[in-house]
Amino acid sequence: MNNLELHVKLEQLIKEKYPEHFRKEVFNLENKIYNMISNQLEANSVCFFNDDKCSNNSKPIGSHLLQQNGVLSKIAINNHVIMFRRNFSEPYKIKFKPVSIESASKCPVFCLHHDTSVFAPIENSKQNCSMEEYIFLITLRSFADEYTKRHEDFKRMKVLYNNINSKEFEDYCKLTGASTEEFKSYIESNRNELEDMLEQYNFLRLKLLTSYKNQDYECITHKQFQSNKIGIAFSTTMIIPISEEQEFFFCVNIFPNESGSKIIFSYFRSEEQLIQQDSSFMDLLNGILHPNLNRIIMIAKENLFYNIQTFLEEDVHCINALIYDNDFNYDYLVPKYFESII
Repeated sequence: MNNLELHVKLEQLIKEKYPEHFRKEVFNLENKIYNMISNQLEANSVCFFNDDKCSNNSKPIGSHLLQQNGVLSKIAINNHVIMFRRNFSEPYKIKFKPVSIESASKCPVFCLHHDTSVFAPIENSKQNCSMEEYIFLITLRSFADEYTKRHEDFKRMKVLYNNINSKEFEDYCKLTGASTEEFKSYIESNRNELEDMLEQYNFLRLKLLTSYKNQDYECITHKQFQSNKIGIAFSTTMIIPISEEQEFFFCVNIFPNESGSKIIFSYFRSEEQLIQQDSSFMDLLNGILHPNLNRIIMIAKENLFYNIQTFLEEDVHCINALIYDNDFNYDYLVPKYFESII
């Protein structure tokens, strides 16, 4: 069965499991709830560094997670790249959105001063930058982006909880068959988990900022691999639990180059022994990239960028399919293309 046939079959299965009018009702309500929450949220207003060197009262600007020039520009066609977006009008499909490299991967993370001065060594080819400093800075930037987004998630969760008795949630519970109390308990549990996670992120922020201040770039080490397939751009960081009391920090950056893609895994040198306890991540560090790298990409797919030529490849047709579970959560089918780039 080729990818197009697989796509058609999956769409058919989804239509049989959930009638179209029901799917659209659920997703329209989710869209209404999302917009209601978004209208009550305040944008991030503090620079990741938040120190006396901050410009404009520490107000962050739109900082690029991935460099506009030298990363996104290498895969851009007509100055645009492709990214994923959820499509509420046809909720069982993915919306592919072309975005300009000027606005792609932007997030209010750093003030103007820190956005330009801290990352000048990797943005300006005329400046000398050691490999240790380069790895540290791309790891710092990736973490700062994730840190900001998780804090935004927590604010969103608090607004969600405060609106649990709204008519929108009442309608949603009636439609899906969930009780208000069950839904409230679920949100409260997620809010508490996020709160615990933010404690870890706050600790990591101080750890990285202290290392930056002391120019201790060697606290971060890395492994690097080369893919000879078409280049993509991607970046994310994560905290991986080993036990209730132990976890490790892991960062993934994928940058397009002349040969395909450069894949960089970075992590704290002091946590190498913890990573050795996780076979999946040890496989990555030993160059066994499939299927674990695909899973990481799919978890953080909003940080994935590629070009229109890749989008038109026959191997990514199956990316149009969505798989639903019984809780109306969804995930994208891992496209064959991403299985084969590594």
